[in-house]
Amino acid sequence: MEATESVEICLTICYRLEDEEVNDVQLLRVTPVAPERFLLKQSSGLFSEYKVFFGDEIVVQSLGGNQYLLLAVIEPSTMRHFFFMGSGSPTALTTGLHELGGEWECEMGGLTTFHIPRDQVEDFSRRFGINPKSGSEMFSGVQPFDC
Repeated sequence: MEATESVEICLTICYRLEDEEVNDVQLLRVTPVAPERFLLKQSSGLFSEYKVFFGDEIVVQSLGGNQYLLLAVIEPSTMRHFFFMGSGSPTALTTGLHELGGEWECEMGGLTTFHIPRDQVEDFSRRFGINPKSGSEMFSGVQPFDC
């Protein structure tokens, strides 16, 4: 397998939440960068309580086959991650975001996460009239729950 080839892995994320052990299993696209190290090309599911994001570099333990256990996010993504509802996927937005070095992911037809390079957030906002700061910025790890 070449280092630049993206593959799908089955990633188990184990963590504690309110003194209970949680095992979250995700099928994710990754690029191998070293033995038992991957660069994520896809984020964990929008409704996962423990997030890993596009661009995170992770270290894992092989469980055999394409099954892996997340040990740590060793290099967080260089992107900032913002959640929006109903942003859709117009071609101009996709092309412009890719020109800035970013990416987007959409779940359930309108729940969108934009991955924007840290130094391009203001340019993204000017180009598309979308203020990422009005969205919800997200970070790797257990997500806070707002009531």
